[in-house]
Amino acid sequence: MPGGLAAKDEDYRVYMHSINRPSDQRKGAGMPQILRGNNRRLVILLNLLVAFALSECTLKLIADYDETVDKSTTEIQKKVETFLTRLERTIGTSAADYAQHVALYDEVRVDLSALKVRAAAIPQNTITVQQIDLLIDSWSTLEKLHILGFKHKEEISPLRRNFNQAFTQILKLELAKKRGG
Repeated sequence: MPGGLAAKDEDYRVYMHSINRPSDQRKGAGMPQILRGNNRRLVILLNLLVAFALSECTLKLIADYDETVDKSTTEIQKKVETFLTRLERTIGTSAADYAQHVALYDEVRVDLSALKVRAAAIPQNTITVQQIDLLIDSWSTLEKLHILGFKHKEEISPLRRNFNQAFTQILKLELAKKRGG
């Protein structure tokens, strides 16, 4: 018989002898069943996972609070609210015409773009960036509506409500990050 086969046969006989012995005579009989053989790796892995969970390691799923995003959002909200208040008061006059406010539309668009760039530069900040994108879309929609012209001050209230809701959502998320950090 070649040497390799004889060794395998011997290993097989030792294995068969060990499993046919009464359980109290087996090697390691005093150890719990889970700690024998390949299960020992599982126990070690579970211990490592528990140690990791109990350590101060944390998994971050969202960006940290950013004071610049918070303050910039608040500043832009004030500009938009001031604009809507003035527009509401002047509807029906030439002061409410779109041409009188082109510079403000551009200014707020630049502010929103800068806010988006800032937010996008922060890792794991996609939710905030998405919220800013929605705000940018709302600002563009407002401009299109303004080009068509507003006839009644009541047209402004739902727009104000939508903008305030969008700003509030961005600020709530930033403040939640601040409390969580």
